[in-house]
Amino acid sequence: MDDFSLGNAMNKMLGESRWGKRYMAISLQEDWAEIMGDTIAKYTGSLTLENKKLSIQTDIAPLKNELSLNKKSIIDKINAFYKKEVVLEVTIR
Repeated sequence: MDDFSLGNAMNKMLGESRWGKRYMAISLQEDWAEIMGDTIAKYTGSLTLENKKLSIQTDIAPLKNELSLNKKSIIDKINAFYKKEVVLEVTIR
């Protein structure tokens, strides 16, 4: 029998179920300040993650512009944080 940790089993279960996508969206919301920093987290509103497309809401025009210019960096930071491909596309609204 192969050695299989509880963490691996949970990841496999979440990856294969409909709950995995919801779990990742919640994790991203909870980890947002750690990934992007407190200042950005403070001025961004809702985050939605659907089909590896992250939508970030902010009403601050300069921040909206800055985030738009750094979409690739945002994707790289998130994927590096989770050590897997979580986000492929970012939209700012």
